[in-house]
Amino acid sequence: MTVAPTPNKGGTCTLASITATANAGIITYASGASIPAGGCTIIADVTSSTPGTATNTIAAGALVTSLGNNPGPITANLVVNAAVPTVAKVFAPTPITSGGISTLTITLGNTNAVAATLSSIFTDTLPAGVTVAPTPNKGGTCTLASITATANAGIITYASGASIPGRRLYDHRRCHQQHPRYRHQHDRGRSTGHQPRQQPGSDNCQPGGQRRGPTVAKVFAPTPITSGGISTLT
Repeated sequence: MTVAPTPNKGGTCTLASITATANAGIITYASGASIPAGGCTIIADVTSSTPGTATNTIAAGALVTSLGNNPGPITANLVVNAAVPTVAKVFAPTPITSGGISTLTITLGNTNAVAATLSSIFTDTLPAGVTVAPTPNKGGTCTLASITATANAGIITYASGASIPGRRLYDHRRCHQQHPRYRHQHDRGRSTGHQPRQQPGSDNCQPGGQRRGPTVAKVFAPTPITSGGISTLT
């Protein structure tokens, strides 16, 4: 989980004392900044490309003030749903002369931070009259051994159990399978495969004049989000 590319920091705490840098893994409130009576909020947008439940914890004692420290840890969960894979394809060149050769590129997209594993075989059935070329020239960036493009066949496949790589930090990843060429019958394809939110309170005193330590609470909204989506942390 990181601060979103556009952090949109805000809240009712002193804005100049909040640091929420795009793509960073931390949000801070400066030493010397104040928490007014009744508390204040720090808000920033965050994002994650890793499917699952991301638990964000502020440890006990992380909020250190002149009135004491927060007594216990506080957590908030952001549920990140996997982004579904995408498929695109293109022939080049087009048009061709009857009996000529064109390259088919199939792109399997995966914007998640983790690889997607095929749970069944992926099959591209070529149009009537189009076949894999006599010399398929299969290739691409997907796992070559998992691509089947047989000369003169009418289908191109990517094996069950093969993977579509996840994206690296901030950069969409896809797997391209360069399948054989097709002739009229074509064929080549690729597969690509804030925190401190002061708990509202009316005073900092306990009976007998003792000061009450500060508290922290946090929440993500919305949750869940789709992988790579944006949620606001308060």
